[in-house]
Amino acid sequence: KIIRLAVVDEDKIYEVAKSWAEDNEIKIHEIEKKSKGSMIWKWEADKDHSNYFKSKYEIEVGVDNPVPVDIIEGDKKVKKIRAKVVIKIKSKMIMDREKRWESSDFLKKIEKFYNKYLYKDPLVKFKKEVEAWTKELYDNYKKAVGAVE
Repeated sequence: KIIRLAVVDEDKIYEVAKSWAEDNEIKIHEIEKKSKGSMIWKWEADKDHSNYFKSKYEIEVGVDNPVPVDIIEGDKKVKKIRAKVVIKIKSKMIMDREKRWESSDFLKKIEKFYNKYLYKDPLVKFKKEVEAWTKELYDNYKKAVGAVE
């Protein structure tokens, strides 16, 4: 979660999630867009990693009480907004994305065995990928709102 009072380019903030998804071949769907007054944008994204693994992402950007401001960048006057920006990112890993193991308790036990012994290495790799993509998105937003340390 990022909370920051910042002067930002509204269009750049809006494009961060879509650009990140495109760069990482992640399917993204806008589920809410309110652009009048206080703004809120929400996306859901997902990526199939194999016929077994899938990752899901929920991204929410809130821009509270935006005030238009003119900023001088170089020798140009640029229109931006000053606002409280709140960004929430959630990611999760989904195994058995097609729910093949859900039909009985016996199959669920076999799934646990597979996850523990047979899918262990791919699961570790999958987890690292999801963490890296989530961190990349987080860092992109930090940069967009000027919160880079």
